[in-house]
Amino acid sequence: MKKVILILCLLCNVIGAYAHNEEDKLKVVTSGRTISVVNFEEGSKIKLFEYRTDEIVLVKRRGEIDFTQLEEGEYVLVNEKGYKVLVEYKGHKINILEI
Repeated sequence: MKKVILILCLLCNVIGAYAHNEEDKLKVVTSGRTISVVNFEEGSKIKLFEYRTDEIVLVKRRGEIDFTQLEEGEYVLVNEKGYKVLVEYKGHKINILEI
């Protein structure tokens, strides 16, 4: 009986940890050449890195990034909790990929 209760407790902890991580993931939508972080919290920061060189391109305290002033290429968007998405910017098209 103790083993069953222990297994159930461990299972609940694993499920709870997975559900919490899903809420924290970076949720991003695109509109033209602008991307918006849907689950951005006021006072938080997001960072945009150039994918190949890993250099910081910008740090924002707002949940929107306008790509019209940036060069075409691949970028990594990171929130304060460390969740990342890959942003491919090719001309007029922006693709978002989870990392």
